[in-house]
Amino acid sequence: MRTTQQLVVGCAVLLASSASAHIYLDAPGSFQVQDLYGSPQKSEPCGGAGTATGTVTNVMAGSQLVVTWRETILHPGHFRIGIARQASDFVTPIPVLNMGGNNCASAPIMSTASYPILVDGLYQHTSAAPNNTYSTTVTVPMMSCDNCVLQLMQFMSAHAPPCFYYQCATLRIQMPDAGTGTGGGGGSTGGGGGTTGGGTATGGGSATGGGSSSGGGAATGGGGGTAPQVCNASNCQGCCGADGTCFAGNRDSQCGGQGQLCVACTADTECNAAQCTPPRGCGCSEGALGAVLWVPLAWFFRRRRS
Repeated sequence: MRTTQQLVVGCAVLLASSASAHIYLDAPGSFQVQDLYGSPQKSEPCGGAGTATGTVTNVMAGSQLVVTWRETILHPGHFRIGIARQASDFVTPIPVLNMGGNNCASAPIMSTASYPILVDGLYQHTSAAPNNTYSTTVTVPMMSCDNCVLQLMQFMSAHAPPCFYYQCATLRIQMPDAGTGTGGGGGSTGGGGGTTGGGTATGGGSATGGGSSSGGGAATGGGGGTAPQVCNASNCQGCCGADGTCFAGNRDSQCGGQGQLCVACTADTECNAAQCTPPRGCGCSEGALGAVLWVPLAWFFRRRRS
């Protein structure tokens, strides 16, 4: 009996310790070492004191940057991503609390993102599987700095304060060479080329990359780029992510088909034939604690009977 009690207490402690962290930043590389669940991450603006990795990601202003992370412990809520010249530029929103201030109910979401925020209210969800992987693409701001900060922030509802967790990465952002007439520089620095005699050095570089009538800075290299393709049933047999990316639709974290919006299956379901269904041969009625305790307890009682 004593051994059984020790086993139950040990499993409960394991659950409690694992619930102390919730998001793990995969890309770009975190500026500090993360544990299995993503700690440290509870203190704004970048999670708290930790061990530096020295990782710096080189990016070009105006380019597309893929941000990928995992929700290691499920919580309803949403995510926010921003890039700032320094971490102190990030401001954490004031959450709405209920239950006498003991529960995070909601948090403001920016309807129009502005510096340093790039996207807010991302992947709003009420259920998902642990270790769910999220990914989105953001446009790097038109600025130059050696130690810019990308911040990933998670808001968690149905959770006791603090209501936010944080992860950060260090970026070295370089401006594109306006003289080459390639990339985003043509549009950002040479947009006025047409008014000054496009194609000259002051108009954004070469005749092909500047603002001439044939080069059309805005059309070929003018920062605006090619309009993103809309993900729908005509071009995606799987499911569409919130950022317009087409996914296969066969993962628990991205389930769906025929160009519909991807959904994240709950912890007691899995993605089968583009639908979230209960696992085959599993009643799936156990709670999280029961799932953790069942295997070691079953082993223990088999040993006692033998």
